Amino acid sequence: MDTNSEWLKYFEQNAKEILPVNHDEYRLTDEEWSRIEKSIQAFEIGEASEGKCLKQKAAEYALKAGEPLYPEIMKYFIREENRHSAYLSKFMHLHGIAKKKSNWTDGVFRFLRNLFNLEVSIRVLVAAELIAIFYYRALGEATGSSLLKTICARMLAEEREHVKFQMLTIHKINLPKHPIAAALSDMLHGLLVCATIGVVWHEHKAVLARAYSFGSFYSAVYDAFRECMDDGRERAFRALIAERFAEARRSSVYSSAGAGS
Repeated sequence: MDTNSEWLKYFEQNAKEILPVNHDEYRLTDEEWSRIEKSIQAFEIGEASEGKCLKQKAAEYALKAGEPLYPEIMKYFIREENRHSAYLSKFMHLHGIAKKKSNWTDGVFRFLRNLFNLEVSIRVLVAAELIAIFYYRALGEATGSSLLKTICARMLAEEREHVKFQMLTIHKINLPKHPIAAALSDMLHGLLVCATIGVVWHEHKAVLARAYSFGSFYSAVYDAFRECMDDGRERAFRALIAERFAEARRSSVYSSAGAGS
């Protein structure tokens, strides 16, 4: 999906396919409950943002870039993230895990997202969403609950699409820059991802260690980052070329019409 109309259709369709989280026949053991409690509390908070600043930045970007569908897509994206929070919240309720109101890592991420422009906000989002892909894989293996495995599989699949969408936007913003500035932006993004890997491992080791060692977790996340970075750059390049071709064609049509009159 390289166009906003394609992404809008994706999010609209996905919004119709809500995952039911009403009952879990499995009862967490005391060890499982202790293993996931603080971790799932933190991720539930992270998925619950209203995204007010992000919506505003998306609207401003849409006006500058001539992408009128972009703000609507971002609204759907934020709602999908909020559904992730709702899935986790319902699971927590079923198993007597209390919700928390705040978490320091989420506070830092929100601060960074709100402090800078849309590009930096999205780069921060991508760092968190890449981590989430591998976190939810580990969370699904951290207990014997089939319901939690289903929830994690759904969120994992959706986070993959989120990263593709956000990376496309990042590179549509980044490619027109001077090559040195563009490369520096990508390098700083890589450093942010590396720092995030370390923080998340420290905070969520009890869950992540069910599927990874620190080395394998680091490699998996960073390799995925490099892959989606290359993929996003390629898709953004194709999209920009298509847009410029369409603009040239429209200009040619208008010129021909003017000459004919």
